[in-house]
Amino acid sequence: MRSLQSIALLILSAVILNSCDSRPFSRPDTSGIDYEVTLTPIYKEVFAKRDETIHDKVERLSQAYPGYFDDYCMRELRLGSREDMLFEQRLAEFLQYGDNNEVVAACDTMWDDHSGRIAKELTDAFRCMKALIPDVVLPETIYAHISGFNSKMFMDSSYISVSWEHYLGADCRFYQWLDIPMYARQTRHWQSVCPDVIRAWLYGLYPNEGEKDDILTHIIYQGRILYALWRVMPELSEAVVMGYNERQLEWCQKCESMMWGYMAEQELLYSTKPMDRAKLINDAPFVAYFGQQSPGRAPLYCGLHIVMQYMERNPSTTLDALLRMRDAQKLLVASGYQPK
Repeated sequence: MRSLQSIALLILSAVILNSCDSRPFSRPDTSGIDYEVTLTPIYKEVFAKRDETIHDKVERLSQAYPGYFDDYCMRELRLGSREDMLFEQRLAEFLQYGDNNEVVAACDTMWDDHSGRIAKELTDAFRCMKALIPDVVLPETIYAHISGFNSKMFMDSSYISVSWEHYLGADCRFYQWLDIPMYARQTRHWQSVCPDVIRAWLYGLYPNEGEKDDILTHIIYQGRILYALWRVMPELSEAVVMGYNERQLEWCQKCESMMWGYMAEQELLYSTKPMDRAKLINDAPFVAYFGQQSPGRAPLYCGLHIVMQYMERNPSTTLDALLRMRDAQKLLVASGYQPK
C-alpha cells in the first residue's frame, strides 16, 4: 500500500513540476526592490456626502489632489476647466445623477472584496517591471475613479487612474443596459485590472514609434507589449495575456499558420490602409478575413509569438531594448518565425 502511495506521489510531483516548467517565464528576483502600490479610492471622496457646497467640495478635492482632480474633471468627466463658469453646475449634475448611486454601491462592493488582492498584484507586477527594466519610472499612486463609463483609465507620469466601474463582472447589469457586446464584456472583471494597468503603463512608456505604419509594424508592436506584460506577470496564462477565453486561444493555436499565410499571400502585412488595420487588430467579435469562429485581434497572437521566438534566439536582448525596437521587419527576420 505504501509503495502504491509513493508511486502516486511521484507521479503527482512530476505532473506539478511539468506544469511549472511549461510556463515560458519565471519570476525575476525582486527581493531588493522597495516599492509598494498605493491604491486610492478617489471615487469615495468625490461622491462623499458631506455638509458642504459644491464649491467647497471642489476646493477640498483640488487641494487634497492637486493636478489629479483637474485632470479627472477635464479628461474623464469632460466638464471643462474649473475656471469655466458652468464647471461647478456640471459637476453637481454628475454627482446628483440618480443612477450613479447604484454604480457607487457596486464599486464599493468590488473595492471591499478585491482591492487588497489587486493592490498586491500591482505591487508584485511593478516590482517585476523594475527588476527587468531598472531605469523604469513607476507610478507613485494608482487611483480608482468613476468616469460615467468613459475610458477605462487615464494617466500621467506620476499616476494611473482606473475607472472602477469597468471591472464589475461580465454579467453586470450596467453593461447590459449600455448594450456593450458580449465579446467586450469578457474581460470586465476585477482580475483584469492589473493586466490592464500594466499594459497601459507600458503603452505610455513605450509608444509605437515604428519606422513604418504598416500592419506588420502594428502587429509586432502589440506583440512586444504582450510579451512584456507576460514577463512582468509570469503567472498569467496565455489566454489572459491575450484577453481571450480558452476557446479563443485554442483557435489561435490551431490557426496560427493559416492566419500568417493568408496575411502574407494577400499582402496584408505591408498594407497601410486604416480599414485593413481595423479589421485585423482592432477589438471586435471576430476577424472578418478569418471567419466568425476567429477571435478579434487574432493576428496579435502571431505578433506575440514572433517576439517570443526572437527573444529565444536573442536571449541577451534586454526587455527595455526590445521595447525600443523600431524596425519590425528586422525583428521579424531575426526571429526566424515559424508559425505552428
